[in-house]
Amino acid sequence: MVNDGLSLSSYSHSSIMIAAAATSSIEAAMFVNCGSKTFRILPLYNNLKPVEVPAKELNVASRIECSTKCYHAGACTGFFFHTVDGLCSLYKARFHSMSFVKKTETQAYEHVLGVPSDCYDVMMQGGDTSGLYTVVPGDNGSPISVYCELSSTDGGWLVIQRRTDGSEDFYRTWNEYRDGFGDLSNEFWLGNTNIHRITSQGPYDLRIDLEDRDGNATYALYKNFSVASEQDFFKLRLGAFSGDAGDGLTYHKGYNFSAKDNDLDSSSKACSREFTGAWWYNSCHESNLNGLYLAPGYASSSLSWSNRGTSFFHLRRASMKIRPMQF
Repeated sequence: MVNDGLSLSSYSHSSIMIAAAATSSIEAAMFVNCGSKTFRILPLYNNLKPVEVPAKELNVASRIECSTKCYHAGACTGFFFHTVDGLCSLYKARFHSMSFVKKTETQAYEHVLGVPSDCYDVMMQGGDTSGLYTVVPGDNGSPISVYCELSSTDGGWLVIQRRTDGSEDFYRTWNEYRDGFGDLSNEFWLGNTNIHRITSQGPYDLRIDLEDRDGNATYALYKNFSVASEQDFFKLRLGAFSGDAGDGLTYHKGYNFSAKDNDLDSSSKACSREFTGAWWYNSCHESNLNGLYLAPGYASSSLSWSNRGTSFFHLRRASMKIRPMQF
């Protein structure tokens, strides 16, 4: 959870200053500028410490001195500073690629690369208006146009799918789902390759917001969401569930993506063609968020979600969004 009202004391140094950047969910997101490097505080990683061994660890008098050590280390990409004992831990890898354990009174700072890698980066760099942005994942490949939800108190979400009004045809081919389609401001699928590139950066939360045909809103949240590469058929990886919508996705965990022209499910029938969609079909589905919009008669091929297969909810709206995982 991003901490609201985060504030730090101000310091001065010959080549260092602290500047505040307003965001949608942080009253003062603090940056430490040291020479040619800017380090930003990362609330997602506060009160944690990487399991990985740091490149260097030493005791210092302040976070400013810690940032100076990281600046002069050259390859240092970020540091953790323990505010009680002054322990300064320097790292050469990006934090989103690491695993963590609890460590209270620890603050995390990472070198700002300038180009955001996801919508949480956009928010941390001062973005506070939901809309279209360009991100470049850590693989340094081509830029990706994305829709960021930033204006809520729990912002930093990158939307990977949205259904609102049936204006977009979601019964499409493997290549279309691979590359993405639709209108980022309305109905779209971001593209399995793009989703893979973004979620390969580290652990992500997946939040799915749903609204049924009677206007009832619910949500499902999953930890450790990622999508494999096309070589591995965009297989779904998924962690623990929480939320009030019921768990309609764990049934699909570990299964390949299927489209109408590429049947990769575990059923003897082609689930994508049977249920007029494209999804991580098992045999066949407990959710079908790329199914037909408002299919007549509450057909099983419709845009739908279930609670572990016990009851199906036929939906008017759905959106899938990701953000670096909350520990």
